[in-house]
Amino acid sequence: MCRSGSAAVVFGVILLWSFSSFAQNISVSGTVTDAKGETLPGVSVLVKGTRIGTSTDIKGKYTLKGVPAEGTLVFSFMGYKPREIAVKSRRTIDAGLEEDVKSLDEVVVVGYGSVRKSHLTGSVTKLKNENLDEIPTSRLDNALIGKMAGVSVQNTTSEAGAAPTVRVRGLSSISANSSPLIVVDGHPVPDGLAFVNPYDVESIEVLKDAASSAIYGSRGANGVIIITTRKGTANKPRYAVKSYYGFKDTYKLNPIMSITEYTKLLYSEADLRRNDASVNPADFDDYNDITPNERAAYILENQIAGASTDWQDEALHSAGIYNVQLNASGGNKDLRYYVSGNVQRDQGIMKFSENNKGNFKVKLDANLSKKISLSVNLNPTYSNLERPGANFTDYYRTYSFLPVRHSDFTAAFVNQNPQWASVRPGDWAQARHFANMYYSGYMPDGSYWTSNETLIPWGTSNNSPLSIASRISRSSKNYRVMGGGDISYNIVKGLTFKTAFSGYYNNREDLTLTRSNAKSDGDVSSGEQYTNKTIDLLWENTLNYSRQVGNHNFTGLLGYTVQKTTSDASNILARNFPTDDFETLSQAAQIDQAGTYTNRIPTGLVSYLGRITYDYKGRYLFSTSLRTDGSTYFKKPNQWGWFPSVSAGWRVNTEPFMKGTSNWLSNLKLRASYGATGNNRIQDFAYENLLYPGNYSFGGGTGTLNLGLAPNGDVLANPYITWERTFELNTGLDLGLFKDRLSLSMELYRSETDRLLFQQGTMSFSGSNTFWNNAGKVRNTGVEIDLTSNNISSKKFQWSTNLNLAANSNKLMQLGGEPFQYTYGERNEVYAAIVGKPSIQFFGYKTDGVWMSKAEVDEAKNAGQTAVIQNYYTPGGIKVKDINGDNRIDENDRTTLGTPFPDFTWGITNSMKYKGFDLSFLIQGVQGGNMINGDAFYTETKRLNSNYTKNRWISPANPGDGKTPYNNVGGDWMLTDYVMENASYASLRNVIIGYTFPAKLIGKAKINTLRVYASGDNLVFITGDSYRGINPEARVTSNQYASPLTSGYQRGAFPVTRTFTFGIDFTF
Repeated sequence: MCRSGSAAVVFGVILLWSFSSFAQNISVSGTVTDAKGETLPGVSVLVKGTRIGTSTDIKGKYTLKGVPAEGTLVFSFMGYKPREIAVKSRRTIDAGLEEDVKSLDEVVVVGYGSVRKSHLTGSVTKLKNENLDEIPTSRLDNALIGKMAGVSVQNTTSEAGAAPTVRVRGLSSISANSSPLIVVDGHPVPDGLAFVNPYDVESIEVLKDAASSAIYGSRGANGVIIITTRKGTANKPRYAVKSYYGFKDTYKLNPIMSITEYTKLLYSEADLRRNDASVNPADFDDYNDITPNERAAYILENQIAGASTDWQDEALHSAGIYNVQLNASGGNKDLRYYVSGNVQRDQGIMKFSENNKGNFKVKLDANLSKKISLSVNLNPTYSNLERPGANFTDYYRTYSFLPVRHSDFTAAFVNQNPQWASVRPGDWAQARHFANMYYSGYMPDGSYWTSNETLIPWGTSNNSPLSIASRISRSSKNYRVMGGGDISYNIVKGLTFKTAFSGYYNNREDLTLTRSNAKSDGDVSSGEQYTNKTIDLLWENTLNYSRQVGNHNFTGLLGYTVQKTTSDASNILARNFPTDDFETLSQAAQIDQAGTYTNRIPTGLVSYLGRITYDYKGRYLFSTSLRTDGSTYFKKPNQWGWFPSVSAGWRVNTEPFMKGTSNWLSNLKLRASYGATGNNRIQDFAYENLLYPGNYSFGGGTGTLNLGLAPNGDVLANPYITWERTFELNTGLDLGLFKDRLSLSMELYRSETDRLLFQQGTMSFSGSNTFWNNAGKVRNTGVEIDLTSNNISSKKFQWSTNLNLAANSNKLMQLGGEPFQYTYGERNEVYAAIVGKPSIQFFGYKTDGVWMSKAEVDEAKNAGQTAVIQNYYTPGGIKVKDINGDNRIDENDRTTLGTPFPDFTWGITNSMKYKGFDLSFLIQGVQGGNMINGDAFYTETKRLNSNYTKNRWISPANPGDGKTPYNNVGGDWMLTDYVMENASYASLRNVIIGYTFPAKLIGKAKINTLRVYASGDNLVFITGDSYRGINPEARVTSNQYASPLTSGYQRGAFPVTRTFTFGIDFTF
């Protein structure tokens, strides 16, 4: 039977079970209200000790048949204290429920268990899913932005479905993976934030300190994010439908001038220069008198093409997003079910960017007997991610004189060149079509100009970006299945054994098809297909014990886990297809051997773990844990690592001497913890030299070439590497005032990661470039504040505010015995790792304005100053500081310029309710930190982006702001702090406004609840004064920027996406 058919049968059986009835005694009915007298729909009403139960309707009323006359009714509802009422033969029982305002009894999920928030001794942040699914995004991690202190989620690109960068408490590794461990329903999943349906999420807990995450041992050094999904409750069947539809646009685009605007700017600047008596007329041509090629571009735009092309606009389109969610849940005390289905389409604002997803989930919980319970979970998903074949950089660098497609006139013009005689109207227009032609026409001042030679308006052989994107398709499909089951056996009172088996399967298929002549004339067609099949199996066995002896409470945990992961990857690179109408690689004339390969990577982890907690009267709290891991990432005897932790807490407000404060002090708890965690996420088999294809020569003379195997990999093996270790001390304060109307949680921490897994350069004679080594130490210190205020809580109006703030300071303590290391980016910009300083610093020359005049240049030279920077002594060019004062500008004058690490991050969430209306909005931001703006490297940016031309130097009498250089004269900008910009921003990240219809209005339609809502994302973005880009979060994270030590570089940033959605949510 197919999967969907099986699911339908299971679903039908569950529904039939839920309609089962029981013997009747008496019938009881009534109404359930809150403390304000308002009715409560959906309240669970059960006969204690039986399966007899129901829930209140939309008017808060219930009717329950078969109730024993001397039985007891149990009323329960989320957010309210449960209440028991004896029946005593009464046929009408009304119940009032009291809101559970004390959040201290909230249960927080920790590794391999849960604990009441009041008894928590580590640093754990919990986020309940109140409206995560209403935030318009196809990824769960994007919905977490600004929600939790110490958890940084940075959207490095606005491409649909692209993964953001997630960090917990800063950077703790300089070469190994620094992302947190993601655990979904107990199973560690590397891409859990990518495929989990936000609607299915019950809660998200983040284990931030080492004492909390030490239970995950070798994978907990970067924090742990635990995702718990929804499950069914003992209630009558409840069906829910939720859907939204929306559209997207750009918040801001680069201020790119057209060729016409640029030419007029040059003419106006030339006039200013000519009126400057200090400028020698013989020097005019050295600056901004328009060049013949620029004149040709002006003529082409105005008198041949007849219009300018906004290439940024050509990159974008009207994008939409929709989401449809269906689910059913219910059951009784012995069998509960939750079934969920979801489809979503998420288009990016850039053409050829889209992420489509489908998700199905079934979770069953059953009590097989009084001692045995069973849980089964199955979650298959599908996603198809399409990415554009051209970067946004290529669009805004394209000159506006170039039309998208040829018109009759432009085609006739280029046909004059025999090379382009075949060009026809409607064909893609390319810059090279207009090269090597004669131009004549009118200039902005009205003069008529004719070229005396053939000209090249734009000397590029590349095709236009839109034509490139239309001939390159890039897709990534993921077929995932996550599932498992567990059985719990209550051996004796307080002692439970649980065995759980779960699996994760992901089949990823990446396909890139490049048609002929895609990027430039003469390019052959190609296709590349990468597939990766990952099977991850986890078997966990735990023994939990709990006991109370008088005022002493104990819990204990012992566990044994085994995890095996197998990854099978293959790549095929094919070239030269006989036709451009191809979708598979079998038609290729050539298979590229170097780009075609297969590999299999098996890894495993064996773990033993334990934890003990103790409290006395719930006042003095203690917890300790220990985990040991054996990993295949390392070689014997370095495979095993030990990760202990200890924590304690004191609930001061429960002391007898604090009794008089209970009217205003509801919580005062002091906490402290210390623990060790590890990190093993590096390249596979870094301890062993692997064999790769190699050529051998045998026989006499020059010999005969034979193919063989050789240990000639890029990475030289190091059999002695072992775990990174992070030791962290955390202290915390939890404070609640006025019955928790105001609650504060504050953390102070200091962590040190030693034995850093550091990828170092090796000697060239080894035949390899790098090797992994345990060398170095990093320290992170910080403070986190989480403040919640229930500002107003009346019958008609409620208003609450949450503020979270986190500040982290990073320092590199050791670096393999070296005092520093320089890492170079794509434009030779320098990233310095200096012992005693932050792990990443931008390194280069400090600017000192611009050279104001030739006289100033001559004065410096006459004083004996020299420079190694090419074209340095040019009026209008950047001038840098002589840091060491030796009257010579060279590499010794470079210094630290800034760091990408922010001073602090923050988020403020406000939630309001007035009668049926609700409003919530999130303001989020980053303060401090810098970035390198790589767009400044491009000539097109220097010429056409008005952020780089306004207030620029023109002449000694027209110096602008004295800081902005003229065009591309002078030295290399990328070596200076001129391209370093403020990365601070504040944003109105999300606004949601909704209305819930009154129960009496929708009751006739048999609908329990009906809510409509609208949301907006990224409605306001405020950036730092020095920022000249369009997306302050954007960063390059591929190639050399994949290293943690080269963070903070931006180039070709996608625009910030502004999204508006409208949704409906109803249950029945």
